[in-house]
Amino acid sequence: MIREAMRRGMQNALTKSRQLIRRRDHSTCGGLSRIALPSFSDFRPTPDQLRQLLNVRHARAEFFGAHLFGNPAWDILLLGYLALLEDERLTLSDLCQSSIVPATTTLRWVRVLEQDGLLRQHHDVVNPSRSWFELSAAGKVRMERFLTFVAPMLPS
Repeated sequence: MIREAMRRGMQNALTKSRQLIRRRDHSTCGGLSRIALPSFSDFRPTPDQLRQLLNVRHARAEFFGAHLFGNPAWDILLLGYLALLEDERLTLSDLCQSSIVPATTTLRWVRVLEQDGLLRQHHDVVNPSRSWFELSAAGKVRMERFLTFVAPMLPS
């Protein structure tokens, strides 16, 4: 009975996702065709939903080994969006502590995300050795588009 309910829930989520994929517009973003999505104002993920996404990533590392999931870019983007929602500053320490990879790997991926224009670093005016990170405007838009796309699949 539980398996059947889970199967139906997954089928419903996949059906909604397929419907979203079929509705395409003709503009492009980074060479990829954009998917026509409902307005982000129709769906706002809660911090708890974002934490659940992070927990799922960490759980898979427990089951399969962290060495298979050595790219922390997704964690960094989720943490950046979570910090945005909660109006908090995201430090490199925060990113390293939340990561399942060595700090050097996290730092390398922070730099990649900065170069790709998805993350921005800010330096404290009073103490330049202190800094924090936030999603760039482009990073925020792309996360919102992604979260809108997966909204039917997120736990409520």
